[in-house]
Amino acid sequence: MQINVKRIEKSEWVSLSRDAHVSVFKEEWEAEKERVDFALLTTDSEDQLIQYATLRELDSESVYIQYGGSFPTYRGSIPAYRSFQAILRWLGERYPNVTFLTENTNLAMLKFAIREGFIIVGLRATKKSIMLELYKTKGE
Repeated sequence: MQINVKRIEKSEWVSLSRDAHVSVFKEEWEAEKERVDFALLTTDSEDQLIQYATLRELDSESVYIQYGGSFPTYRGSIPAYRSFQAILRWLGERYPNVTFLTENTNLAMLKFAIREGFIIVGLRATKKSIMLELYKTKGE
């Protein structure tokens, strides 16, 4: 299966973000809360949406994956797995340093991230969960 990665500029993402967030997370979201510089959408060979990720550039060499997830049709599937790999590849070609957070109970994501070369560099405790900060650099 061919996976395409498309960059969506912030101005275009604002109009898409609410629907994407509701579809993936099944909760309302206010685009104004997002502090993103751009988003990435992945599609299959028939142009069906697989995943999205919102990104924040920390500096010219570092990017933070803020939110993202698979759309319902692909949730938990091999294409979703490969789609996130494609997003990480796309980011790795442009930024030496990539960071994101995931819940400590999300074992599938933790295993995936470790296989992809990420290391745990910190944690954040919130009222709802414990978030692990994952980091990858081209130098490691």
